[in-house]
Amino acid sequence: MKIKFIAIVIIFTFFVSNFIVTAELKIKEGKDSKTDIENDNNLVEIQTAIFSNSNAKFTSLIPTLEEFETYQWKVGNTLYKFKVFILTKKDIYRGRLSTNKYDLLIIPANEGEHMARELIFMPMKQVLWKKNIADFIKDGGGYVGYCASSYIMAQLESKINSIGSKALKASNVGLSQAKIDITNSYAPFLPKFLNSPPGSAAYVYFSDNNMSKDILFCGVSLDVKINKDNPIFDDFIGDTRRIRWIGGLNLIVPEDEPDNNITVIGYFPDLNISKNSSTDIYEWEYKGGLLGFLKGFKEARKHGFSIFDSLSWIHYMATDWECSGNIIETHHAGKPFMTMETYPNENKARIILSSGHPEYKVWWGGEIINAEDTDNNKLWDGLHNWVNISSYKIDYNSCIVRRHVAWVSKKVPDNDLPPVYGPSQVSDIIPYDQTSSEFTIYGNSETSDGVVSLDLFYRYSCDNKSWCDWTLYDTDFDGSDGWSWEFNSPNGTGYYQFYSIRQVIYEHERLIESDPPGADAIFRIID
Repeated sequence: MKIKFIAIVIIFTFFVSNFIVTAELKIKEGKDSKTDIENDNNLVEIQTAIFSNSNAKFTSLIPTLEEFETYQWKVGNTLYKFKVFILTKKDIYRGRLSTNKYDLLIIPANEGEHMARELIFMPMKQVLWKKNIADFIKDGGGYVGYCASSYIMAQLESKINSIGSKALKASNVGLSQAKIDITNSYAPFLPKFLNSPPGSAAYVYFSDNNMSKDILFCGVSLDVKINKDNPIFDDFIGDTRRIRWIGGLNLIVPEDEPDNNITVIGYFPDLNISKNSSTDIYEWEYKGGLLGFLKGFKEARKHGFSIFDSLSWIHYMATDWECSGNIIETHHAGKPFMTMETYPNENKARIILSSGHPEYKVWWGGEIINAEDTDNNKLWDGLHNWVNISSYKIDYNSCIVRRHVAWVSKKVPDNDLPPVYGPSQVSDIIPYDQTSSEFTIYGNSETSDGVVSLDLFYRYSCDNKSWCDWTLYDTDFDGSDGWSWEFNSPNGTGYYQFYSIRQVIYEHERLIESDPPGADAIFRIID
C-alpha cells in the first residue's frame, strides 16, 4: 500500500509539469556599474521586480543577468538605469508587490511553470497570488511574461479538464486581452487513453536536459515575423528576428472587439515547425513503469540532487522510452507569437507576452535528429538532439528584453528605448519632414567606463533611392552634457540617413562599435 501511495504522489507531481523550461543560470544580487551616476539630476530608474523562488539555480532572466542589472544608457542628457529587485512567493502572498515600490513585474518562464505546479495544492495561496498580482496590474504596474509565464497573464481558452490545465488555472491571473488554448498540452507519462495528443510541449520534454553540459540546445530558433509599427521593433532592420522557442503555445488575439488595446508585434513563421524536416520531432511513450521511476530517483541522487530535487527531476532520469515513429504535429504557423497591450482602465498598465524566449540564446544552422531507441532512453539525455549547429549567440536578443522592460515601465519615451544593434544609435528625428535645415540630432548610447566618444555618420539622397557614401559628420567627445550634434543639412533639401558609432578608450585598448546593418534614423528636408 505504501509503495502504491508513493508511486501516485511521484507520478502526480510529474504530470502537472507540462511546460518545464530548463534554466541555465543563477539570479544574482543587483549592483551598480562603475560609472558614477548618483549625482545625475536627469536619472530615471526603472524599478524592476523579478520573481524568484528560493531555489535560485533554476531561475534566470537572461544569460547575462548581471549585465542587465548594471545596464544603463543615455539619450541626450537623460540617463536611464534598470534597478532590479528579487521578489519571492512570500513577498507576493504578503502584498509586497506594490506600484509604490516597483514599476513592473517579470516572472521568468520556469518560475511560472513552478508556481502552476505548486499552487494547485494550495487554494488559499491561489487567492492571494491572483489578487495581489491583479491589484498590481490594475494599479498601473507592468508585466513581462515569456512562454510559461505568459500563461499567468493570458486568459485560458479551453476546458479545464486535465491535471495540467488545472495546474495552469491555479496560477492564472488572466488580465491580458490575449488568450491561449491549452488543449494541445499533454503530460507524457499519462496512459494514452487519458492523454491529450502530444503537442508542442514535447519540444520541452523531449529535449536534452542534462544541465551538466556547458551549452544546452532545446527548442527551435525561429525566424519570427515582426511588426515594426510599434516602439519595440521600429528600429529593427528586416522583416524577421530570430528568437528562441521552447514549446510555448501561440497567443490568440481578439480582432473584432472595438476597445481592443492589444497589438500583435510578432508572428510564428508561415511554415509549421513540424512541417520543416530540420525541426520535426517524433512522439515517444514512457514504458518503464514504477521500476523506471525508482531507477530515475537513484540516478538523480548520483548526479548530486537533494532528495527533494531528485523527486522533482526523477521523471527526467526515468527509463525506458519507446519511439512510436509518429511526427508530433504543431499548429502555430502564422499565429501570434508576441503581443503588447495596455490594460483598459485609467492606470493603463502595460503588458508584454511572448510565446518564445528572447532572454535565451539563439543559433543558426543544424537540425534535430531522433535519439536511437534503446533500453535506456531518458529525458535527461534527450529523445532528440541538435547536430551540426554552425553558430550561436547568447545575448542576441538582450536588446529586445531591455526594450520590453523599458517600454512596460512607462518611464521611458518610445524614442528613448535602449539601442538595438550595438551600444549606440541615433534617436529618431521627429517629425519626418523638416522645414529648417539646421537642428539638433540626439544620440542614444549605453554608458561605459573609460573615455567615450560618439561619431555621427550620415548619407544623402535626392530621391530616397540612390544614396551617397556614408560620411563622418561630427564627433561628440563629451557625453556629460548629453549626446547631441548640431546638423546643418550640408546637401540642402532631400533625404538624410544617420547612424552612430561609439568609441571607448581604456588605458590600453580602444573599443569601436561595429557598423549597424542599416540606418538608425532618417528624415527629409523640404522647402
